[in-house]
Order: sequence, then C-alpha cells, then structure tokens
Amino acid sequence: MEPDSKKHNAIEKALTILSLFSPYNQELSTSEISKILGYHKATISRTILLLTKYGFLEQNRENRKFTLGPSIAVLSLSFNRSLENRLTQMAKPYLDKLRDVIRETIVLEVLSGRTTVRAYFVEGPGPLNMTGTAGDRLPINAAAGAKSILAHLDPDTWDYYLDNDLPQQTPSTITDLNKFKKQLRKIKTEGIAFDAGELDPDVRAMGAPIFDAEGMPVAAVVAVGLAGHFEMHKKSRMAVQVKKTAKEISEQIKKAEK
Repeated sequence: MEPDSKKHNAIEKALTILSLFSPYNQELSTSEISKILGYHKATISRTILLLTKYGFLEQNRENRKFTLGPSIAVLSLSFNRSLENRLTQMAKPYLDKLRDVIRETIVLEVLSGRTTVRAYFVEGPGPLNMTGTAGDRLPINAAAGAKSILAHLDPDTWDYYLDNDLPQQTPSTITDLNKFKKQLRKIKTEGIAFDAGELDPDVRAMGAPIFDAEGMPVAAVVAVGLAGHFEMHKKSRMAVQVKKTAKEISEQIKKAEK
C-alpha cells in the first residue's frame, strides 16, 4: 500500500498544477509547468496524465498544451449555483424592502463567468412587466449590475471579460471598447452604473455592487423601470437607496463569513 505521505504529496502536486490556470485558464505545456513549479518533467507528466484522464485538464492537439477541462466547468457550475442560492437567500429581505421603498422592480445580478445571472427579482407596483426569468444571463457591457461589478474589478482583468467587438443589444449599447472602459472608470468613481436603454430601448436601470468578505465585487443590486419617469441621476433618491441596499448586503456577507 502506498504511504499516506506520498498520496498527500501527489494530491498537493495536482492541486498546485490546477492553480496555475487561474484566473484566465491560459494554455501551458508540460515543460512550462515543470519550470514554474520546479518539479521534474516526468513527475509533472504523470500528474497531468491523471488529471486529463478525469477531465480536469484537456490538451490542445495542435500545440500539445493544456487548459482546464470539463470536470472543472461542472464543479464551477455547482459552486456558482450554490453561491447564487446562498447570496439570494441572504439578500432577499433587503431587496424586497428596497422594492417597497422606491416602488420599482428590483433585480439581483450575480457574476458568473463572463456574464451576470439574474439570480432573483421582485416586481414593483409600476407598469413595467419584467421580461425573462431568474437564471437569465445578461451581457456584461449593457446590464447595469454587470457594469457596476466589472467597474470594481481590477482594470487589468477587464480584457478577460470583454471582447474587442462588444455585442450591440440596442442602438444605445456602447460597442467601442475604449469608450466602454472610460465609462467603467466613471462608474467606479460614482459607485453606481446606469443602463440608458442599452438592453431595452424602453427600459432604464441602475446598479450598485455587492462585495464579498474579501472585498471582491460578486453581485449587484439593480433597480429597473420604464423610461420617462426613472431617476437616471447618481444623486437621486433612488440611487442613494440602491447604493445603501448594496452596502447593507455586503456588510451582511462579511458578518456571515466571520
């Protein structure tokens, strides 16, 4: 029987190899992994072979380099769903209260991969009928919540989330990458993002980020309403209440993690 110390050592090597692909899942060769970690190439090859067998890594047949495999995606999806569920249950009373205060539809957007997911929404008493359902994915360059989250991430990571050709949802959607990055910097300064008909010409929205216990933006509180009466201003009563709610949820997350 193999000694426990060797088993633990093998597990540590495998986990260390997998960690090299975070956060951008860049391609790495066996030689590159060996050089970075300082392990013998033969040892790396054996571990990679095992990780590939179980789908945690996959190999590009053209350049023979490796990236994270489908098993990682399955685990990530499970984790994201768990995170969405926990966050939704924690945020729900605050979101419901915000709906009653500002009398508009309120949405919880959660960062998931390169998009955000509409994890929860509660419709306001106004004339807006929310299209779509909980679980819908929203474009990160148009949705108010998505923009507020992205703006508070490290600017060095923006290119990971954004393509050079940003998708256009409506005539108001910003598709120029430099112009959009300029907007993100403004959002970071003001603490709130706006959707000026970028998802739907007749709809307006504003969003403020929710931070986890480590100070990373993971979700957003979003207020949604019809164009014409919606308060599209950073100092409006509605904007103040949206930012206040996002801050309260962030503080609740920190308390829960202690």
